[in-house]
Amino acid sequence: MGFISCIITNIFFNYNVYNTRAMKINRLSKETSAYLKKHAGNPISWFPWCKVALDKAGLKNKPILLSIGYSACHWPHIMAHESLEDEETAKIMNEYFISIRVDREEGSDLDKIYQISQILLNKRTGNLDKFLSRVNAL
Repeated sequence: MGFISCIITNIFFNYNVYNTRAMKINRLSKETSAYLKKHAGNPISWFPWCKVALDKAGLKNKPILLSIGYSACHWPHIMAHESLEDEETAKIMNEYFISIRVDREEGSDLDKIYQISQILLNKRTGNLDKFLSRVNAL
């Protein structure tokens, strides 16, 4: 199937032709970021960075999985395809974590804070996936 056909199928029929499963639309579908909207069909119950997500983590006493990426970077798309579109992975993430996805271009303030922490802890930067407790989430 050609690239244009895949896009048309994804947009109009809400179906992921690469994974052949019906797409489940999550909260990211309502966001303005093109990067976040690309992940709206993941089976993971993604939240954007918001008070509701942080409060839910506190109420349910669940850690936060924070994933910061951007459209032009190749690796978040590979990870999404290899892991985040997987139903079993999503089941675990949805049960044990509050998953938050941030577009680093729109959430540059958050990206800066967590990139600095990454540099201080690991001496490197780049794509960012961190586990946070509700206490250490800004």
